[in-house]
Amino acid sequence: MISFEFENIPLSAIKEVARLRPCARAGKFCISARIGSEKKAFLAKQGFPHAAFAVVESPESLRAALAAIGTPSVLKTADFGYDGKGQLRLEEACDAQEVWRAFKAPRGVLEKWIPFEAELSVIAARDLAGRIVAFPPSENLHQRHILDVSIVPARFPAGVREAAIRLGVRVRTRWAWSGCWPSNFSSRATVASGQ
Repeated sequence: MISFEFENIPLSAIKEVARLRPCARAGKFCISARIGSEKKAFLAKQGFPHAAFAVVESPESLRAALAAIGTPSVLKTADFGYDGKGQLRLEEACDAQEVWRAFKAPRGVLEKWIPFEAELSVIAARDLAGRIVAFPPSENLHQRHILDVSIVPARFPAGVREAAIRLGVRVRTRWAWSGCWPSNFSSRATVASGQ
């Protein structure tokens, strides 16, 4: 099976490679994985914990989302964003028209800003037969909102690491396609409770 780490690959290239070998993330699942709004909608529909969010496509929808979600919040590109690229942090009341002009993307996701002390990730792999294996959790350290260092094993209590693995495997079980995918946890309370 062919897999890849980066989801912002043109779908046409993935389909071409998939003709040669089984390819993880092919087809609609690759599209869903790289579009932030679809990832968040999937988590919400399945009942997984997530930050409050709204999909925005205009200054008017951004204004409505800001009224509902408030600040601090972060406006992210709905697709092709990663490592802090395509993001604007909104700290206080702001002019939606000006923010949208500065954003320069056709669609976005406004997400409630969640302050956190640490981030924990679980990468779970699913094979073509549906078997799932999780790697040991990593602790992620950021510089300027960009992942800088991952520490394995994560320096979290064993119970927190185990709860994170269970939750990461549940996400992979519901998102039923082959390959590797990370689940990132930025709230110790969520991971510790095993929700």
